[in-house]
Amino acid sequence: QEERDEGRRVTYKSYNKEGRNSCVVVIVIVIVIIIIMALKVAAWPVNHLKFVKGESFKLEDGKGKNVIVLECWATWCPPCKESIPHLTEIQHKYKSRGVIVIGISSEDENQIKPFVEQMGNKMDYRVAVDPRREMDQYSSYFDAAGIPNAYVIDHEGKVRYEGHPAEPKFESTLDVLCNELKQFKAKQEEEQNTVSHNINTLSRETISSLSLADIKFAIRVNNINSTQAIEKSDFINLILEANQQKPIKLKNNNNSNSNQSNENTSNNNNNNNQAQKQDSQPTGIDI
Repeated sequence: QEERDEGRRVTYKSYNKEGRNSCVVVIVIVIVIIIIMALKVAAWPVNHLKFVKGESFKLEDGKGKNVIVLECWATWCPPCKESIPHLTEIQHKYKSRGVIVIGISSEDENQIKPFVEQMGNKMDYRVAVDPRREMDQYSSYFDAAGIPNAYVIDHEGKVRYEGHPAEPKFESTLDVLCNELKQFKAKQEEEQNTVSHNINTLSRETISSLSLADIKFAIRVNNINSTQAIEKSDFINLILEANQQKPIKLKNNNNSNSNQSNENTSNNNNNNNQAQKQDSQPTGIDI
């Protein structure tokens, strides 16, 4: 009886150990997959495309300006043809948000051009031939199974999506990247409207003279943590502390005033033009 009990305990311990090991392996695999999915792979240059439709475009042209879709396709591929209306819809839907769709084929130009011309507005996005097969860099790295296959590149030049253009994740990725691009452009615009002040050059009086909105603008532009700040004085103290370590950017109110002045001048001109127009209108004549 004791031997049987001991055997059960040994067997249980063995199974329990194997179970724990299996769980560890699964967890490690999941973590690796998450890390891989989170990686932003730098896009490979594609500089020798020959465009048969639309303006020529290089990836570096889109840095900070566009979200780019590179879609690999071929005229002999039925699923590729089925994706064309969807990609046209995507280009129309996201054009105003900075998305550029480029259909790329490694076929000869003589095969591609007649097909594209026949499609007309049904294929309403840029189309290019890849004579040097530069897109093989992408398909090889991602081990692409076939075509059609799309690669979405963000405004930083990183590949953020790889897969079929009809997958739901394709469009959801575009939404995310378009929002990131919008935020990037807004931050750029903010920084262009700033004046930098060197370390230890700001006084409390200078910052106190600013409006609360301009102070919060400075907090945001200079990436100062203000989670604990409540009163205006709290924000002022944070800016002064930060200025002891680094230069601080403040809003350039001269530009704002200039813009306001230009706007007022424009309004005055419009009013004067309206008045002149009214004066020049013919009046009724009694006959």
